[in-house]
Amino acid sequence: MIENVIGVLYELADLYREIYGISLEKKEAVVSNNVERVGEIVKTEWTLLGKISDLEEKRLQMVREVLGADAVGDSGEAALEDICKHGTPEEAKELKNAAEALRALIAEQKKINAENQALIGLHLDYTDYMINVFLKEPQAGNIYGNSGEVEEENPDHGIIDSSV
Repeated sequence: MIENVIGVLYELADLYREIYGISLEKKEAVVSNNVERVGEIVKTEWTLLGKISDLEEKRLQMVREVLGADAVGDSGEAALEDICKHGTPEEAKELKNAAEALRALIAEQKKINAENQALIGLHLDYTDYMINVFLKEPQAGNIYGNSGEVEEENPDHGIIDSSV
């Protein structure tokens, strides 16, 4: 049964490698402002995340079978050392290697996710700035003077207002 858990960990690692590669593509698409490609990539990521979720459920079920449902509990958390005790020394070593490889991949994925989030945030800030420069939306406030008449127009208009 331990060999099945190891196999699932390697399958998870393969999926995380695939998501990492796609995340690098997403970074390039964000930098090049290719919105359509970003959308396609996000759809692919969601598909892969669904597969990861299914494999996680499978892994948790296997761990429950190895350790017993009471030992794992509802949270599904179990110590790697506890699982290793139920296998041969070779299986325990392989399980630790698979788990460490998966941890490393997840750490790398977290880094690229943070980079992509920052890039998207910068892109949104820039887009907001450019919209404000071109449209020069008036600030919320009173458009009428104290007398009830429309106040003098502000000579500082946006680029579009000036050219119209």
